[in-house]
Parts: sequence; structure tokens; C-alpha cells
Amino acid sequence: MVSVPGRLDARLPSLDENPWFGMFAAHEDRDLRFTFSDMGKVEVRPIANNRPLGMQYIMSIDFYVRETRANGRVTNHTLVPESFTTEDEATTRPEKFTVRAKTKDDAEVEIVVERQRNGFAIGGRLVDKGKLTSNPVEFAIRTRFRDFYYHVSDRESRTHTRNVRGDEARLRLTDGKRERVAFNDEVENPEALAAMNIAQMQLNIHGMRGKTVEYSATENARINIDKTNDRPMTRGFHMFWTADPEKNVENTERLEISVR
Repeated sequence: MVSVPGRLDARLPSLDENPWFGMFAAHEDRDLRFTFSDMGKVEVRPIANNRPLGMQYIMSIDFYVRETRANGRVTNHTLVPESFTTEDEATTRPEKFTVRAKTKDDAEVEIVVERQRNGFAIGGRLVDKGKLTSNPVEFAIRTRFRDFYYHVSDRESRTHTRNVRGDEARLRLTDGKRERVAFNDEVENPEALAAMNIAQMQLNIHGMRGKTVEYSATENARINIDKTNDRPMTRGFHMFWTADPEKNVENTERLEISVR
């Protein structure tokens, strides 16, 4: 594990070994591949039968500072890749590491990643608002899910329809209620779906070859599905994690990600 010297496009140290070039932290086991790049980009990719699943099943994770304006409009401020710093070394055996980064408005965040059984836990907090002092701001984690079946030439075929009829998300809300969302049906009420505060979300997707992906928010955090249209969830969607800043001063709240 050697850091690449003289890199100008990133501040995090980088691994210098195949296949992890350009990665600050990387891990692979029988269930998943986890990477955290030297520019702060995170990917989780399920593994089945000793092989990573297709590109459409990669779950990309980004970090933001979310600003809510007086009119309710939300602006997601991205982190500048060159601003990422850490006191930890690049590693292929990540157990726990901390990085910091800033937006172009000098809002600073602290991100913590911890290895857990069957996956990873990621958390973060806003350290400094920088120039973003006019409106409420908070740290957020966004997970992007691609179109799971973009490679299928005939989605209307009887075989495909039969295979994916069980695709769904099983939700446990923060108030204890449980819901199910069918992935291949049109979303009847996108606003109601986006308003659900989720504590746990389990994805069951035919194309994942028996693998189950689960996202959980710790006690003082929540997950929200970012859905603004009625297209089926299987066509892709976003998910945001946020934590109550007053109860996350010590940066202990987490988004827990597991693949089994």
C-alpha cells in the first residue's frame, strides 16, 4: 500500500497497487466491493458467485451540504475534490477513517467511515458553515441507484415480467410503520413517497442474483427517497441520508450499508 506522490488533482493519499489505483480506501469480500476514491467518490458493488454484478448495480455515494431557502427550495452544494484531507493512510484494510472537505463556499464537513459486519457505516457532520450563513444548512449523503435493467432489450417480454414481479423495497419508517414499494409499477404518489422518513430500507432485486442490499439509519438520522416523477423505481432513483445536527455533535450517527 503505497501513496502516489505529487498528485495535483486530489488531496487524499492514493493506493498504488492493482486494481486499486486512485483509491484512498478499498475493500472486497464475498458479498461486496467498497471503494473510496482519492477525490471523495464512493461506490458499493454487490458480488455474487465470486464476481461483481453489472455496472447497473453499482451504488454511487456522494456527500453534500444541503441549503434550504426560505421558499423551500433545496440546493445541494458539492464538495470540492481538491479540498479532501485526512490524517489517515491509504489502505486496503479499512476499519475506520476520517476525512474532511469543503464546498466552494468554504462550508466544511467531517466524514467518518467504519467497517461493519456485511458492510460499512458512513456518517458525517457540518463543521463550519463557511459563507452559507443566510439559510439553514446540513450535511447529507446521497446514494444514486441506476436503471437496474437498462441492458434488457425487451422489458415487456413475458419472461422478464415474470422474473422481476417480486422486485421491491421493504421499508421500516422512523415511526415504526412498515411499507412496501413495488419497483416495476408506476409511483402513484411521488410526493408521499419522498415525504416518508425511513429508518431501514431493504432492496430485493431479481438481477442481484439473490443478494439483499439493506440501508439503515441510526436513531437520530433518517433516509428519504428523492422521487419527483411517477416512473417506476427500477428506472433509477436517489436516496438522501441526514441526521439531526443537535444530536450528532459528536458525529456518531450513521448510514449503515450491508450486502448479504
